[in-house]
Amino acid sequence: MRPILLVAFALAAHLAAAQDTTTKAPLADSGRKTAADGAKLPTTGALTGKVVDQDGRPLPGVDIVVPSTAMRVRSRPDGSFTLHGIPAGDYDIMFRRLGYDPAEFTLNVVAGQQLTVAVTLGRLAQALDAVTIRATVFNEIGGLVLDERGEPIEGAEVAIDGSGRSARTRATGSFLFLDVPPGRYLLRVRKMGFKPQQRGVEMVKQIERNLTVKLDALAQQLSAVEIRAQSGYGARDSVARGEFRARRAMAGTQSDLLTSEDLARAGRAPLNVAIRERALGFAKGASSCVLIDGDQPLVDPAAPMRLTGTQSSGRAGRQTSITGGSGGRLSSGERGIPGGQAWSVLQTIYADQVEAVEIYAENSENSRTACARFPINSPCTCGSTSPSVVVVWLKH
Repeated sequence: MRPILLVAFALAAHLAAAQDTTTKAPLADSGRKTAADGAKLPTTGALTGKVVDQDGRPLPGVDIVVPSTAMRVRSRPDGSFTLHGIPAGDYDIMFRRLGYDPAEFTLNVVAGQQLTVAVTLGRLAQALDAVTIRATVFNEIGGLVLDERGEPIEGAEVAIDGSGRSARTRATGSFLFLDVPPGRYLLRVRKMGFKPQQRGVEMVKQIERNLTVKLDALAQQLSAVEIRAQSGYGARDSVARGEFRARRAMAGTQSDLLTSEDLARAGRAPLNVAIRERALGFAKGASSCVLIDGDQPLVDPAAPMRLTGTQSSGRAGRQTSITGGSGGRLSSGERGIPGGQAWSVLQTIYADQVEAVEIYAENSENSRTACARFPINSPCTCGSTSPSVVVVWLKH
């Protein structure tokens, strides 16, 4: 077994570094597989130990996290901890508590063995003019990915578009992201053979978000090409997601991203009503440039909503027409809300149908990926200035 590597994140040079000692012991109750001779072989190991401060006092409430597996435990009042069922392999093990220097160990977990470590965390230095020690921000988002029967899905890809972070679920269907910067994101979940899902999420300081995402299996009679495309791995989805990341990275000051949480109070209200107070430059502006799911231009402002995709040539991709149906029509007073044709189009979409909305005032969509999606003869195409655009990401 290779030696343990200690990586201590020291925020000040004079702070005490985390230290460890490691011993190995046989592990009786571990996961097992069957050998050729029928014997049961272990497949997992365990980590135990104790965390103390620089004065040797036990540290309770320390988070011990294995980020790549979404496994975690907290130290007990006496500073001890036990983490069972870690799959064999190399892992970064993180030790963190507010007010203390975090520490990270790279451990080689051996099947059937229990590692024992002793960890010392040094207190954060207190600035001379500070009243209290500053808090370290641990922004976490985790959860479960399940199928339609409620069974965990292993190996599903979970990506936080706009943050550059991605992970895959373990056997329990769980995932975990640590230290996600504050902001609004689109969280995308996909796995081959399942219909992908997306969630609009907002991260703020010192928040722990827990989500449960259910994926529906695709029809078995689909071809391999159809399964790939409908699982979210087709070229169309890849391009649309890449353009979303580019828009958010280059967004101007007169732009916004609203999530379903921002729209929750609006319920069944038309989307233009739900966002007009948050729409920045759109509050008094006019636009007829609306994209659905990042790549489908709306071309017909009729109510209520039923999306029917038709292929068009060129970069513009699919154009979406909104055809009529029953119910949901607005009064003449509601149709008079300022904002131009886009607001009329957005009246055909309800707030509770939307996962996220990108809003760009004129000259605020600096990547110019949105205007490139519209037909050449459209007023929404790219010109000397970028038009105002609303990009709607629907719940699926």
